[in-house]
Amino acid sequence: MDNWADLLPFAEFLHNIKIHSATRKTPFELLHGFQPYFQPKIHLNSAVPTVEQRLMTMQKAQDEAKASQTIAAEDMHRQEDKYRKDGPIFKQGDKVWLDGKNLRLQYPKAKFGLKRQGPFKIIQVISPVNYKLKLPPTWKIHPVFHAGLLMPYHETPEHNLNYMPPPLEVIDEEQEWKVEGVVKSHVYSKN
Repeated sequence: MDNWADLLPFAEFLHNIKIHSATRKTPFELLHGFQPYFQPKIHLNSAVPTVEQRLMTMQKAQDEAKASQTIAAEDMHRQEDKYRKDGPIFKQGDKVWLDGKNLRLQYPKAKFGLKRQGPFKIIQVISPVNYKLKLPPTWKIHPVFHAGLLMPYHETPEHNLNYMPPPLEVIDEEQEWKVEGVVKSHVYSKN
């Protein structure tokens, strides 16, 4: 097809009158507020052969453009679905692990930090992909996380708990439950 430049206005027009899957409206309608009026249906009863040929060429170009757009839309959906993962669906009260890659915690370097934190309890389902977690009060971060950062927490009969909280310190035969205060602290910086 070497006459693509002549057919470009038709392709543009067909693109502008195609209903978008997200808005359920055409780009032309969103821009101007009404649907464009296209030429009446092509009637092939003209006596002039050049007009008939021109009308047939236009109709063929329109049909090809519509078919190409449909194929392109199907290809885009297929490509998009390749990388879309259906993550686990969590419920309120479930325990989950939180991916630690974006967390700024008190580790000298990120690589020394834990790969995942938790387990934490889901206290609210914000949306099918966003969950509010019950975080420790010392963490000064927003408690809502995307499902992609969460992994289900499971207890197994063989291993009982997958996660054991750190052991309590025993001082004078008694377990300490709370820290009374920080005696000394120092933040190390390269500057």
